[in-house]
Amino acid sequence: MKQTIVVILVGASAGLIAFVGALRISGYIQQRRATALKSRPVKAPTLSFHYYPGAPKGYAGYTDRNSMLQTVTDDLVDHDADWQFTTIGFAKGFLSTVLLRTGESDDSHYIFSVVNRSDSDATAIRWLSRMQTKGTDNALPSTSNLKSVVCGIASDISIDGPRRTKFWGEARGDCSEHSEEGRVSSERLRELTILMRNAEQRGESLAAGAQIFPWYERI
Repeated sequence: MKQTIVVILVGASAGLIAFVGALRISGYIQQRRATALKSRPVKAPTLSFHYYPGAPKGYAGYTDRNSMLQTVTDDLVDHDADWQFTTIGFAKGFLSTVLLRTGESDDSHYIFSVVNRSDSDATAIRWLSRMQTKGTDNALPSTSNLKSVVCGIASDISIDGPRRTKFWGEARGDCSEHSEEGRVSSERLRELTILMRNAEQRGESLAAGAQIFPWYERI
């Protein structure tokens, strides 16, 4: 009987030791997992921008330039002066650098993966993406066409102030009804131009630091 009790006690002790050991191992594993999660680097937010090759020519070039100009102009009118100058400045710098990095390729579709961007950067890049696909008529999207329109608008608003009249309103000569609303002082125009220049540098920097991939590699 005593021998049986001893055997039972020994077995219970061994089981208890095994149980405690299992708890320790489990705790160690959980601790390692928690440490690994804490030490894992946080990925920088990324955003993709598509470079569409080529530029429409002839009749398609004429209609698509006007379509792009209408799309961008009509969208700008819905925003205040600061937004217009900042976004157009960013767009000018970003697109110019994109075209520089692609060599304005006529046949290769690239994707720019933009890192370390802010929320305002993301808003501007998404706006560019929407403009270059929406502002088409008889041709495919063209980053070169968008850049040409953006640069023209940047030059115009630096002289005339923010856009206040939509595309077809300007074509009909309806600018007079918004002339007072759209007029800004020379001092204010200088402030807006500085905003544009700073945003242009930001756009250049982001496009220069973006990773670039052929489109087929990201399918």
